[in-house]
Amino acid sequence: MLDLDILSFVITNSSEVHSFNWVFVIKHVLNLGILIGVLVYFLRIPIKGALERRKANLSREIDEARQIINDAKVKYDEYTEKLEKLGSEIKELKDSISMLGETEKDEIIANARQTCELIKKDSIETIELEAFRAKQEIQEEVVKNSLEIAENLIKEKMDDSYNSKAVDNLIDQIEDGKWLQ
Repeated sequence: MLDLDILSFVITNSSEVHSFNWVFVIKHVLNLGILIGVLVYFLRIPIKGALERRKANLSREIDEARQIINDAKVKYDEYTEKLEKLGSEIKELKDSISMLGETEKDEIIANARQTCELIKKDSIETIELEAFRAKQEIQEEVVKNSLEIAENLIKEKMDDSYNSKAVDNLIDQIEDGKWLQ
């Protein structure tokens, strides 16, 4: 109804001189006021309910956002604390590994020294044993050579007359009893 009034007014008044028409404005303002009044009367409760629901939804979403922020702060504090502890744990582990390394190094050095001493002792014993064996071999060689030389000397000096003198001398010793002494 309002649109037709505006359209008929524009068509009928288009040929006239433009003068300000207060009646037209008042009719339309009243028309608009009635329309707004009717809309407010009928839509007041649904709009109010929709706005209250929107307000409740926004409040709920704000509360959820605050809760998420608080949870995030708690997690942040928790992780920050864990990171601080992790730093000290890493330092403790480094110190522990360093101490273990030093201890192991000292043990390895001590074992190496013990092994070195054992090797020295074994070497000395081996040298002494080899020296003793060499000494025995030399003595055996000297005895062998001495016996060979003595045998050669005896063979050279021994002849029938020397044998008969030696046998006569042995018989004399047996008879005199010097043999048993």
